[in-house]
Amino acid sequence: MTVSIITVCLNSQATIRQTIESVLAQTSDDYEYIIIDGKSTDNTLQIIDEYRDRFGEKLQVVSEQDNGIYFAMNKGLALSQGKLIAFMNSDDWYEPDAVEIAIKEYSGEKYEVIYGIERLISNEEELSCTMWGHKFLSQTSLRHQAVFVTRDCFFDFGGPFDTAYQSAADYDFFIRLSQNPQVCFHPVYKLISNFRVGGSSSTFLSFKEVHRIKYKYGYLTKYSFYKKMLIQYIRFFLGKTK
Repeated sequence: MTVSIITVCLNSQATIRQTIESVLAQTSDDYEYIIIDGKSTDNTLQIIDEYRDRFGEKLQVVSEQDNGIYFAMNKGLALSQGKLIAFMNSDDWYEPDAVEIAIKEYSGEKYEVIYGIERLISNEEELSCTMWGHKFLSQTSLRHQAVFVTRDCFFDFGGPFDTAYQSAADYDFFIRLSQNPQVCFHPVYKLISNFRVGGSSSTFLSFKEVHRIKYKYGYLTKYSFYKKMLIQYIRFFLGKTK
């Protein structure tokens, strides 16, 4: 298969149905689907079981304790066989032609990152459609759910996600790739995915990790880093951020 789609179960139940069904609805069936579950105690696994026959051999499910989202993502990565790797969290979903677009746009480079447009959803309404270019990683990350990365990027020099981060390891990973001249970044100006705003990417923890990464790679001076952190700490204690 060409594409490995990996879902880590996060907000479970109602939203995971939409995620799973968006994979089933793909116009290309040249994919495998890997679901990593952190030993759910709700009915997530029962919901997944409802779809096993429809996926057949395309589906792998692992349910066991892990140490956070990036441990789980690395676990899925180790199981994957596709030339292109994609991550779709369990509260978000693909457009029907997402896999087809990725396969058609893939130029065959050994180290390639294909990325497109993501629709942001707030309270089940469209908030915006957005796409940040890779040349602006000093400001923000790529829209993670709208990205397909060749497996060689992970296994040859990118390495798995850094589990020292709880919320922003994907940002760290994309910056690492951007600093390697062998990696080709390939923007695609088409809608790929849908992302529900909120969750871990909107927390105070995420803010801290993102800015530590910017400081780590020299995008922020020490003065700017501590100034931003002080302002955010004040906002946190005033109850203006989570």
